[in-house]
Amino acid sequence: MELLESPEFHREFCYGTVRPNFRLISSDSVLYHVHRQVVRRGSSNMFNRLLRNASFACVPEESAILSVILHAIYEMSFENCPSISTLITSVKCFPIYGLEPRHCLEAGTHLYTVISGYNACTPLLVYTFAAQLGLEDLAVNSSKYMMSFVPKVISDSFSRAIGTQYLRRLFRLQYHRTRALTKILLKPLQMHSPIEECTQVMQLKTTRTWKMATASLVFKAHPTVSCAKIDATYRDVVESVECEYCRDFIDSRVQSMLVDWSKEKVSPCVFLRNDSSKWDQLEVNDLTTRPSATCPCKFLWQL
Repeated sequence: MELLESPEFHREFCYGTVRPNFRLISSDSVLYHVHRQVVRRGSSNMFNRLLRNASFACVPEESAILSVILHAIYEMSFENCPSISTLITSVKCFPIYGLEPRHCLEAGTHLYTVISGYNACTPLLVYTFAAQLGLEDLAVNSSKYMMSFVPKVISDSFSRAIGTQYLRRLFRLQYHRTRALTKILLKPLQMHSPIEECTQVMQLKTTRTWKMATASLVFKAHPTVSCAKIDATYRDVVESVECEYCRDFIDSRVQSMLVDWSKEKVSPCVFLRNDSSKWDQLEVNDLTTRPSATCPCKFLWQL
């Protein structure tokens, strides 16, 4: 059987100045030259007892999986980034070969960086993976990209895979963000003192227009509302006002709101906090079916 040599773990691959002294062969006939002492140090079970062999061992994993496992042991960066499905499958194989996923996926490691890079395109998949393995750092990072995943868009299968604890944390974070936005929007508009060109009656009309714009935003409030959306909504109010002083007050208020909302980041402290009794009372059914009137997530279902 002809073997294909790994482009990264080839026969000239040195660890420091030490040359490879052991070979691993994947199930699809790819040959890896490794260092017995390095693999032994990175594994708690002699790489599933395969290192007991004299000079080589056959691994019942495909080359794509074995490559990720070896990259984790050597703490190497990837020349060609694997797919997210390959990474997830590989990490789930770590315990078989004596690797601890939480240790290999600590913040700052190459593997953590690669998987985190998939948050922009597959946040639900990354978050579910992090929840299943209890990877706190990765879950916190992924939660920043999960703000648009309100309960009604997460399928039952993903809900079960994520589990009650991490669903609760995600929905609490969304609740915190939406409540913060609502608080910013509902701050009253301060007007100038009435003058001949802008009487109190005229100001009441302006205030009423402002409140209508605010109501439209509050009614559709969600954690991912953009500053551009807020600015565009109130821009119509500004254009409908004739008084220059009123325009200045409205512009100032809008800019203040945009600054406050841009500062409202996704907080890991909110995500990790477990001391809120109203959230601890939630059961799995509350998070995967339509909540009752007493459920803290109720308004999320109305977005």
